[in-house]
Amino acid sequence: MRKVLIGLFILVFVLAAVVFIGPSLVDWNDYKGRIAEAVERETGRELSIDGDISLSLLPTPALSVRGVRLANIEGAENPDMASLRSLDVKVAFAPLLEGRIQVQSLELVEPTIILEVLPDGRRNWEFMPADDGAGEAAAAETSSGDGFGGEVRFDRIAISDGTVIYRDAASGREERLEGLDARITASSLEGPFSITGDAGYRGIEIGFGGVWICSAPNL
Repeated sequence: MRKVLIGLFILVFVLAAVVFIGPSLVDWNDYKGRIAEAVERETGRELSIDGDISLSLLPTPALSVRGVRLANIEGAENPDMASLRSLDVKVAFAPLLEGRIQVQSLELVEPTIILEVLPDGRRNWEFMPADDGAGEAAAAETSSGDGFGGEVRFDRIAISDGTVIYRDAASGREERLEGLDARITASSLEGPFSITGDAGYRGIEIGFGGVWICSAPNL
């Protein structure tokens, strides 16, 4: 699950980094192809943006994306590993001048994440960046602890009406969380993560919360 969250954070970071370069008057819908290419380089997965992209720079940089889908691996039961109705990001302006990204708020509305273990043992949450040399260099930089992971801070991540499905094709097991509402904060992509929320599991409403710590070498 840690790799899934980190993979999603990287996806959001790439989306934000691509669109925050330029004036708000630009029609960012014309750049969907370039954004998709950037995400695919980092994740090895095809990204589809079915809705509109909008960006405003004042009073604070804000990005809004509608209808996002991230492709699954070949052989998976569902064509999409992740999809969401909308993604809204607000970023503090001053830290950008120092080369840091402070995400004031990140809101994911109706996200659906499907975690699958295929019959051959492959797991769809293992991302494989494009093998172009630059990806390998970035991975080495991150593993050494000098990557951008420590320069990204999340003040507030909100998940509304989410669904998480876990499916193991070998055992036939399937579990799901529905109506997931969660609040997450993270001082960096490497953690620690503070998580609170609630969701429905097998017809029972459950609440959860805690602090989750992970280390960069295991990314």
